[in-house]
Amino acid sequence: MLDVTKNDRRREVPLNGRADAVLARRGSHAHGRVSGSNWNAFEGAVARAKLEDFRFHDLRHTFASWTVQRGPTLQEVKDLLGHSTLAMVMRYAHLSPEHLRSAVARLDTALPTASSAQVSAQEVVAAL
Repeated sequence: MLDVTKNDRRREVPLNGRADAVLARRGSHAHGRVSGSNWNAFEGAVARAKLEDFRFHDLRHTFASWTVQRGPTLQEVKDLLGHSTLAMVMRYAHLSPEHLRSAVARLDTALPTASSAQVSAQEVVAAL
């Protein structure tokens, strides 16, 4: 549960099993905020990975993109991120060209191929 949010609305944030396990290992002192030693650990990890111009907030964009790529509705992603509009989700969810090609390739199965359409027409005629 997040008691303090950017828009002053209290909200519940569901976690997957792995995230829940990490917080469980932190024990009862976990308050759901990145501060103190947690913040230092994040900055240390960024430095060890030699990432430049990378902020904690960038992880929200990663979460949005990865979530959208796994198929939930934009409304679900909006609720997970705590956004008030779908337009804001679209600002956060960046899809790779490969993912977009995959999405359009799924349309290949939307219409029958010419040969299967011809077979279907022949079946209709034969049934008359």
